[in-house]
Parts: sequence; C-alpha cells; structure tokens
Amino acid sequence: GTIDEMRIYNRALSAAEASALYAQGQPRIAEASGTSLATGLVLHYSFDTNESGKAKDQSGKGHDGILQGTKWTPDGALGGARSFDGIRDSIDLGPDVLNGIRSLSLWFNLDTPIDASLNSEVALVARDGDDGSGGNLVGLLFSATGEANLKGRLGFDRNIGAAIHFVGSDINQWDAGRWYHAVGVLDPTAGITLYVDGVKQAYHSDP
Repeated sequence: GTIDEMRIYNRALSAAEASALYAQGQPRIAEASGTSLATGLVLHYSFDTNESGKAKDQSGKGHDGILQGTKWTPDGALGGARSFDGIRDSIDLGPDVLNGIRSLSLWFNLDTPIDASLNSEVALVARDGDDGSGGNLVGLLFSATGEANLKGRLGFDRNIGAAIHFVGSDINQWDAGRWYHAVGVLDPTAGITLYVDGVKQAYHSDP
C-alpha cells in the first residue's frame, strides 16, 4: 500500500485538530508558524520529493527516516507519497521518536481490500516499545485476531508497561485504491481515541 503525510506528536490532538487534518485536506497547514498543529510535532514526513535513502523530517526535530525498499510516487493524498510491498519495505524511524508519543496521523491507500477475512496482521506503523522488551507497544495496524470480532478492523495500540490502551475502528471493510486518513490519540485524562476520515471511532476501547 501507500502512505502519505505521516505525523507524530508528543501531545494529544483534540477532536477538532484531528478533523482538521482530514476535512481540510491540508495537513501541511501546520507548517505555518504559530498554528496549533505545529505544537508538539516531533516528526513529519510529507514524502513530497523523491529523496534518496531517507525520508526528510520536516518538523525540525531531525528525525529523518531510513528508507528500506520503498518506492516514491507522485500520486499521494497530498503531493508525493511512499509505496510499500507489504513484505520487506519499511522506514526506520530511529530508536526514540516513538517514545512519549501521544498522537499519530497519516494517510494510507491499500493495494488490496481488507475485510473480516484477514488472516495476517497488517501494520501501518509499529514498534515493540520504549524499552525494547515488547511491553510498550506502539502500533497502528489492521487486526487479524478473531477476539471481540476485531478481524479487519484498524486498531491503535499504545501499551505502557502493563497498561494496555487500544481502540478499534467501527468498520472492518476497506477498499483498495482510495485514500483513508487515520489519527490515533492517547490522552492521559481522556484515554485512547481513533479517528478515521475525521470521525471518532469507538468499536472497542480500553482506557
């Protein structure tokens, strides 16, 4: 599939901000100094240019990603994007950028449809955890587990130590060849939230 306009924040985005990233269709509005969407931004890959070997971090925090087998395409949701083969292609974000993550935003476009027959997990963004033990998972992925009828649903996971935070999408059928927008948010007070195309999801949630 293809990914565009990936953003990571060290703060929890509001519902209005998550909606703005989708509905306005211009995630790059955050580039203007002083706008709320620039606050707390620790990584931003626009993928607008075909850069050799790396994805340039436009947040100013220096978290350039190492490209591993991905291909550039000019046909992104907003400008260019990066396509992945689903097997070996990836972008290495580095060891620390997901530490303290509170919000994750991106556009994605699938090569093949996903539905409740999915039998192998499909990850858009994933990492074992802050300490490398697997106990502090960060993930935005399509579930293949039959538990709680989660197969085919997009889930946002943020496990901190023994505390498991998870929310799944309301839908489990995804078309190929169209762009979707997803925002996962973990707020210490309000709990965990997932937005798909600007709409708050609430299929299955753990606080």
